Amino acid sequence: MMPGAPRLVRELLGACPTAGNGVHAWIFQCALALRRAGYSEGEMAEMIEGAAVSCGRALEAHEIPDAIKNSGSRS
Repeated sequence: MMPGAPRLVRELLGACPTAGNGVHAWIFQCALALRRAGYSEGEMAEMIEGAAVSCGRALEAHEIPDAIKNSGSRS
């Protein structure tokens, strides 16, 4: 995670659920929070991917890019 990230972003990225408990929804919530905080799409992907390492499942290749794309229409 990037130093100086807003508290909400830090808390959200630090709260990745385990597999079967809402990882996909969490990815989207992270994308929304990061977009609203002004991070670039590349930074968003890197931060979400790093935070999801502990979720207990492999992420599907489209999950993070789709969440980032869809967060743009809701920010």
